[in-house]
Amino acid sequence: MANQIWSLAPFSSRLNTGSISSTREGISMVNKLICLPPSGIGEGPLSPWILWSIWTTRNQLLFSKKVIPATEAMTIGIVRAREWQASQRSIPIKSSPPRVPTQTLVDDLTLRIYSDAAWKEDGKAGLGWIVKTQQDHVVLAGSLAVSHVRSPLVAEALATLAAVKVAIESAFTNVYFASDSLNLVKAINSELPHKELHGILHDILSLSSIFAFCSFNFTPRNLNRQADALAKEVLGACNEP
Repeated sequence: MANQIWSLAPFSSRLNTGSISSTREGISMVNKLICLPPSGIGEGPLSPWILWSIWTTRNQLLFSKKVIPATEAMTIGIVRAREWQASQRSIPIKSSPPRVPTQTLVDDLTLRIYSDAAWKEDGKAGLGWIVKTQQDHVVLAGSLAVSHVRSPLVAEALATLAAVKVAIESAFTNVYFASDSLNLVKAINSELPHKELHGILHDILSLSSIFAFCSFNFTPRNLNRQADALAKEVLGACNEP
């Protein structure tokens, strides 16, 4: 299914998925592909939206038993890419940073995304995230309710994965991810298989390779109260009759 979707992409050259040996290599390759007119994408990115469309199409099949054709999945990706492009036109263009940025510059440009999860034994979970600048100004915040979550650790991992997706969809390039789950942060940074988290760690690491700079860090619970409140609020709402 993924191969069918990629084959429909309006790129100047076709992606040879058979030559890709790893997810990181694949992401690097698709980010270099150039869109052809009249897709309306211009010089903006399309590959992140194709990845997003493949992921959501997969979820629709797994959780809702809904089959979305490859042509429709590609159309959705193109539409989302166009919407993102349109939203960027209202953002003033700033001067480009030096080609080899110093660590100070990276720190100045880095956004902090705090994520947290609330979990109940019935398998429902609330995921919350909040994006802040280095000056502690809130850029955006969001939450999501999910079900069939087997443990609090899995819920924390899903919250971090949601934060990574938000960062990609928002076109952030330098991101500092923060979670108050020390076990999760250790699992991500070790890049080793974790039986309970299954493919979630793989998705986090694969998608995060898109960023110019990112790190996954532990933060004390008292500094993560806003994301925690968002997660508890959405969990409480989904449990209301």
